[in-house]
Amino acid sequence: MMTETRTLTFYPGTENRVIDFEIRIDALRQLKFADTKEGTFGIRLATPLSEDRGGRMVNAEGAQTEKNVWGKRSAWVDYYGPLEGETVGIAIMDNLPTRDFLLTGMHALMV
Repeated sequence: MMTETRTLTFYPGTENRVIDFEIRIDALRQLKFADTKEGTFGIRLATPLSEDRGGRMVNAEGAQTEKNVWGKRSAWVDYYGPLEGETVGIAIMDNLPTRDFLLTGMHALMV
């Protein structure tokens, strides 16, 4: 049906850390991907980052709150909030800005 290759590249830093997560899918026959919340990529966040504890979700279009961001197609989504006295967060970005479409909705952040 298909082959999938995942490449993870880690860039350490003192204030920011970057994980470049590349997924390549090579079809061996015609494929059709349906919309599903399970997706191909997900990140579990610390419970204190949930909205009911002060966490915030925002996307490239300026939509805010999980209700307005969850499942919407966007070039990036940022989830941030308080954790152990600091504001921390994670951003997921599409690294192919020349593409004229977005492959998935942003509903991979789980608290």
